[in-house]
Amino acid sequence: MLNDGSYEGKLEQTYDIIRKRLYGPLPAKMTYIPPEPDPPKVEVVPYTIPDEPEFSFTMELPSDLIRKVVRETADRHSLDVSDIYGKKRSRHIVPARSEACYRLHKELGVSLTNIARKIGYNDHSSVFTAVHRHEAAIKRLEMK
Repeated sequence: MLNDGSYEGKLEQTYDIIRKRLYGPLPAKMTYIPPEPDPPKVEVVPYTIPDEPEFSFTMELPSDLIRKVVRETADRHSLDVSDIYGKKRSRHIVPARSEACYRLHKELGVSLTNIARKIGYNDHSSVFTAVHRHEAAIKRLEMK
């Protein structure tokens, strides 16, 4: 270490101060800490899954109830039931199909995915659009 007051000596003193700040004092001699004893053994009881669940979050409605709503809607619009289940997008069929979706979802609480499976839509988003289309039609009729 240079203590002669020269530039290099002052620089080395500065670096020594910085090193002490960064690294701190040298660590003390390490002491031995014995490991903790093993925890007591706990008996593990296997869980068995019951054969039938007591409650299901997705409730399946009977198909005849769904068919009844579709038949009522088809009769109201003077259509055949196959028109509502079919893929046609004629101007007189789409409102009836939307009404059937609306009634199944709002009155019976059938999920959008189950309605799509039963009626023949590609997925739940088409049923979502149909339900909102019928809600908009109801609001338009109420405003008149």
